[in-house]
Amino acid sequence: MAYLSNKLLLLLGWLAVMMVLLNERPSAHVDPRELSWYELSRVLIANEDPLQVYRETHPARGLGKPVRAKGGGTGPGSSSNKISLAIVRPFANGRAEELVASFADWEAMPLSKDGCANHEIGLILTFPREGDPQRYADVYAAYEKIKEMSEHWGCIKSVDIFFAGLTVEEDTYSSYFAELGGVLNWVNGPNRQFERVFRYVQSQTKYDLWYLMEPDVFPQKNYWLDNLLEEITVAQPFAILGAKYLGWRAFKGTILLMLHHINGNAVYNVTDPLLLKMISEFEDEADTVFNAIPYDVRLSQMMIEGGTG
Repeated sequence: MAYLSNKLLLLLGWLAVMMVLLNERPSAHVDPRELSWYELSRVLIANEDPLQVYRETHPARGLGKPVRAKGGGTGPGSSSNKISLAIVRPFANGRAEELVASFADWEAMPLSKDGCANHEIGLILTFPREGDPQRYADVYAAYEKIKEMSEHWGCIKSVDIFFAGLTVEEDTYSSYFAELGGVLNWVNGPNRQFERVFRYVQSQTKYDLWYLMEPDVFPQKNYWLDNLLEEITVAQPFAILGAKYLGWRAFKGTILLMLHHINGNAVYNVTDPLLLKMISEFEDEADTVFNAIPYDVRLSQMMIEGGTG
């Protein structure tokens, strides 16, 4: 009987400890300007107010200089809802013609009813390697063709191309167990291209947001860009705006972090201090085992790790 009592006491003690851990939340009175990205993401889940204070008072830092956090716009109901957005379309070596073809639906389906009103909208094409007109003549030809096509779309005020500058060895994207790249570097190409595109858009001070729209993402109806701008207006301020990834549903309950990540085709806020902290962390992990995780999954992991401990 005494044995059972001791076991019961141990069980109750263990349950008490677990209740404390599960209900642990950062204080709402903590100064959010002093929080790390890990602590910030815990605050995000526990209480929205400190995070909002952080966004309003803390200068986001990137590129060696302070950047005022704007939250992607001025918000619904304010005097000005101007959105500055870069649509970014990455493409790989040997895929220039496919990139041009992917814009066919932009010709068939109008982007906006009113030319995107007073919003600042630009298009950025991004290629993983160094710029070399002789070696990548097809890339430059595609760029010129797309610039010509954009004259008929409306909304797009500029078309630029960004070369991420990866070497052939760095530009790896293969099977997880393939010899090329290996387990740690199989997705190194997309990861490095993503972080460099992020910093490039951040350096283009006319943009607060960028929308990653891969070449296999196509408009489904007329005025699709109006719809996106409206979603941004309603949702702001945010760090990342996108749809929850619905793949891997057969593994529900076994791959938690895959089930909760935001699909990489999303809108990223280059002025949000929380996201900037996460991007800096992501850059620091390039030489670690975390480089084996695609950027969109890794960013969601950071949020879940910070939010749940």
